[in-house]
Amino acid sequence: MTGRTSPSLQALPRAVAITLGLGASLLGAAAPPVLIPFSTTGPTSARINLVLLAEGYQQSERAKFEADGIAVINGILGAEPLATYRPFFNAYGIFVPSVDSGADHPLDRIQRNTYFNSTFNSYGTERVLTIPPNDIDPDWSHGDGRVYALLADLMPEYDLAAVVVNDDEYGGSGGGVLVVSTHWQSPEIATHELGHTFAHLGDEYPNAYPYPDVEEPNTTRETRRELLKWNPWVLDTTPLPTTTAFPSYQSVVGLFEGAHYHASGWYRPQFTCRMQRLGVPFCAVCSEALVLAAHRIASPVESVSPDAGTPVLVSRPVRFTVGMIPPNADTLAVEWRLNDVPLAPVDPLSLELRASQLPTGSSTLTLEISDLTPFVRSDPLGYTRHSVHWTVVRDSDAPPELAVTAAAGGALELSWPVGAEGFRLEEAGELATEDGAWKPVVEPPVPGADGRLHLMVIPGDGSRFFLLRKP
Repeated sequence: MTGRTSPSLQALPRAVAITLGLGASLLGAAAPPVLIPFSTTGPTSARINLVLLAEGYQQSERAKFEADGIAVINGILGAEPLATYRPFFNAYGIFVPSVDSGADHPLDRIQRNTYFNSTFNSYGTERVLTIPPNDIDPDWSHGDGRVYALLADLMPEYDLAAVVVNDDEYGGSGGGVLVVSTHWQSPEIATHELGHTFAHLGDEYPNAYPYPDVEEPNTTRETRRELLKWNPWVLDTTPLPTTTAFPSYQSVVGLFEGAHYHASGWYRPQFTCRMQRLGVPFCAVCSEALVLAAHRIASPVESVSPDAGTPVLVSRPVRFTVGMIPPNADTLAVEWRLNDVPLAPVDPLSLELRASQLPTGSSTLTLEISDLTPFVRSDPLGYTRHSVHWTVVRDSDAPPELAVTAAAGGALELSWPVGAEGFRLEEAGELATEDGAWKPVVEPPVPGADGRLHLMVIPGDGSRFFLLRKP
């Protein structure tokens, strides 16, 4: 993923990630890197995997890295809407020791020997903390290259990566690899920068900065209400553009001037947002983009049974089940469909399917789970909807369902599916086990509008038993 860094948060563009080998070690016989599970909620194949890498920590400072890493993780995943979707995330650390603690400070002529060669004062700005390639060291293999090589070796299923620099000076940067110091505001900075990397959010600052004028989910030049991309969030009573003269300006979604490094002509959705300044929540539009990004990578569907990858033969009743990792169980809607016809099981996470419910040949059983979260009002690509499809095949030797209902005058109505090809209705005076005791019913059934064949029978003085079977 690529992204950009906010000038007021002191970060600049970084290189696009390409995974290469580490090559020769520059740190001699240093201890090997170690993968540390900070917080795991499920398999890496089914989660959003966030990985923090240690920079500027000596071998004896591993415990400090773990504490610093957990603080950053809690800062990121403790911020809404990510806090609601925390079960979607795994968090790991990769500890790799450095010779020295801290980072380079060129203005103070401080040089430190660290694994990723981190430095402040990147691109002439003191608080811009980066790893190569940068204006000080353009060699990708000295910084980003080492990050991606470690990820390839220890956590190839990563989705987000951040380097935590053991230096309490305020600083950081964003992009494909986030970089943050251990300053007390670093969890806030990391959360902001993750907005760029994870959801492609833009900065909402009016400060001039030479970035390309490309709109992001939360920045625009559009002022026409009907064409505004966050229009579903805007009340008809909210004036556009929206100014502080509007009585409810602090709490509404509107069109506030000043965004994307322009004081005029560019607009943001709300008056304040974490993409504008630290210490405030994400606005509604940015929250929506983050939730859509989470659903784009991970699904609330944890497991299904039987396996949806192979056809399921149905002769005896088969139970289909789904296990979920709910962000919030109250917002999840579950729907089952058989050949696009809705089914309504008592337990929404479990469905029993009988051969008698299936037509001849193969059918499609669909499970669709939708997240009806209040964080999302516009999802044109359907990221919050997740589907599982099974191919189910009725066993041709399994008899269809024979239903019996009471009718007027003491009669009984028998019914079975029209598609029960090759089966005929037979009867016996007792529950016989010998084939010769069963005789075909000569009365012809009547097709009904419900797709079933119907036959009225009179029990008489004795018992009558009926079954469907192939002759």
